[in-house]
Amino acid sequence: MSASQLGCIIDDDDSLRAALVGLVRSVGHEARGFESAEAFLQSGAIDACACLVTDIQMPGMTGVELKEYLSARQIDLPVIMITGRPDPGLEEKARAAGAAGFMKKPFEASALIGYLDRALGSVSGQRSRDPICRVSRGATAVWRWRRMGWKFSTWSRNANSPCIPSSGGR
Repeated sequence: MSASQLGCIIDDDDSLRAALVGLVRSVGHEARGFESAEAFLQSGAIDACACLVTDIQMPGMTGVELKEYLSARQIDLPVIMITGRPDPGLEEKARAAGAAGFMKKPFEASALIGYLDRALGSVSGQRSRDPICRVSRGATAVWRWRRMGWKFSTWSRNANSPCIPSSGGR
């Protein structure tokens, strides 16, 4: 994703939404968060948004319904869907709607970054050379679910080992 591309994050969980916006920004991109699909659609950000990351289960319009809404209006926006629920058939439903990616919470930040790189690479023709260990200057990140919410932990890389924990990174 080039610096001019905007990643839009939709999640009704304030802490996760803020964490995901922070992750996208930490890799040098613009990001904007929305509390619902309706808030995103009403914001006018759709024209500037290059990729969308959305929770599937939310009050009001779901992530799958949002993707179907966009597709019905010929809006070809890569949509990465995330969920904390292991409902049977949910991944198939998301993929059938045209999701560019599907992840179950908790997930590694590198997985999301990989999806972003693939989705936006198909839009811009560019791809990251190392999506797994490149969150910030040769580092990767891991999202850890804790009782208090999501925690962003960085992992650095050295010449002998790909992605080892940095000091204080846990």
